[in-house]
Amino acid sequence: SGFNAANQPTPQNALYCAICNGFQYATSIMTTPLRENLADLEQFYTDAANNQLPAVSLIKPDVLLDGHPGTSTPALFEAFARKVIERVQANKRLWRDTAILITFDESGDMYV
Repeated sequence: SGFNAANQPTPQNALYCAICNGFQYATSIMTTPLRENLADLEQFYTDAANNQLPAVSLIKPDVLLDGHPGTSTPALFEAFARKVIERVQANKRLWRDTAILITFDESGDMYV
């Protein structure tokens, strides 16, 4: 999320986590037409509604929704994931052929 905001001035770009987007460091993506495959979350929602999703989509929430301590909470991340799932579920044709894998990189006692 926030990809389209990355090149905007502060405060719009503050929600984009540049170090979280591994694709921007891959020259095989950023220096080729594959760069055009990077899209913002709103484009994912539009594509899901219109049966236009690619074979694989990777989604990264912005810093307010990623569940990381200091800027977010697990409940915000869960709400973000639920919204993505509900958008895919809303399209019956898409839902029947879709697998959703959710990963979460936080561990330890950060929320105790």
